[in-house]
Amino acid sequence: LRRRFRSVAQQALARHRAQVTQLSLDRDANPGLVELLVYLERDSGYQQMLLGCTAAHIFLACLRTVPELHPRMVSWDIAMMPCILFLLWDTGKRIQTAFVNPSLGCSMKSYLLRADVMLKLIAFAMYFATVGYGLFAWFFEKGDEPFFEELLAACCASQLIFFVHFGSAIRAKAVLSLVWAEVRDTVTIMAYVSLTFWAVTSTLWYLSEEKWEIDGESNVGDRGDDLGMKDMFSTLYYTGIFLLGEWCNFDFTHTGAGLSMLYTIVGVGISAMPMAVVQDGLTTLMDTDAYAFLVQQE
Repeated sequence: LRRRFRSVAQQALARHRAQVTQLSLDRDANPGLVELLVYLERDSGYQQMLLGCTAAHIFLACLRTVPELHPRMVSWDIAMMPCILFLLWDTGKRIQTAFVNPSLGCSMKSYLLRADVMLKLIAFAMYFATVGYGLFAWFFEKGDEPFFEELLAACCASQLIFFVHFGSAIRAKAVLSLVWAEVRDTVTIMAYVSLTFWAVTSTLWYLSEEKWEIDGESNVGDRGDDLGMKDMFSTLYYTGIFLLGEWCNFDFTHTGAGLSMLYTIVGVGISAMPMAVVQDGLTTLMDTDAYAFLVQQE
């Protein structure tokens, strides 16, 4: 074990030395990018400007989806364009400086493969592709305007992805990584228990509520269409609502009434356990030396 540990430690040290050496060479060769990286990551004024622009962009994008504002849609598009161009510039500069950023492993690839960056790039692509389609339809008088408006509204809704900037500003990723390392196994087990309970009880709900008739009342509509839990997909949907503690306006069979009592006593608590574990892990982390060291490092 000592030999194996020594070998792993030597390999890690060699990789670290190579990375530090390459980082030093890259920073000596690109001093301007280093200054830009420090400005993007540490300048408080720029961070406030980025968060303000993000909030304005999300607000305008949400306004863009309101049907009552249709006559003024072009005004919202014009107001959104500076915000989205600034966010595009910020993302491009972060990609450009990724190879001199040690927190990203000095790799542009590792930055592009981050989930939040991929989502932002998708949001950019959807927005500009939709605007390009609208300009093409406008110049050549082709295309369906209602379809374009619906498509652009959907793309604007996707701009909520940029909310991840607020998580970056408060360094939430580092804290959440520590929490996930602490509670990963427990959350996995609790999630498995919750999903098993959901699947098994959904089958029972379906068998008892698929089609019934009591005292002349039925869950079959006037036109013969089944209402409520007519298939497993609708059953999973409704039982998912039940497990959140909400109850639809349903008439249950006697078996369904017993299942509803089981959900009230046991099911809601079981479905809440994964989130309770995460909350407990986050609370525990705040009292540990690891969190104190993380705050001191920041």
